[in-house]
Amino acid sequence: MNLSGNAVARIVKYYDIDVHDILIIHDDLDLEIGSYKIKTNSSSGGHNGINSIISMLKSQEFSRLKIGIGHSNDIPTVDYVLGKLSKEEINNLDNDLYKKIIDTFISDGVDKAMLLYNNKELK
Repeated sequence: MNLSGNAVARIVKYYDIDVHDILIIHDDLDLEIGSYKIKTNSSSGGHNGINSIISMLKSQEFSRLKIGIGHSNDIPTVDYVLGKLSKEEINNLDNDLYKKIIDTFISDGVDKAMLLYNNKELK
């Protein structure tokens, strides 16, 4: 993940993709497990993979679907991020909702996805 900008940049170049048509889905330590946030044109927030993508695309104007994984005060960050989710944590992920967000992004764009899905209470 930390070097994902290499792969993203190669795909963008090969398929001549506009940076505004990109949706990167990634984990976020600052969001509770299962929560999410749709953002566009923002900094990496310290996420190494997003730093790599910004660096390789020379732009931060792509969209992101940030999915919360929470954080731990007891486990070092690297070990926590690379660790496995518990069954309870997996059950907190609403994959159908994430699919709807992605479908909305594809069909109607990031602004509509943010309008419909950001700041909504989790079920």
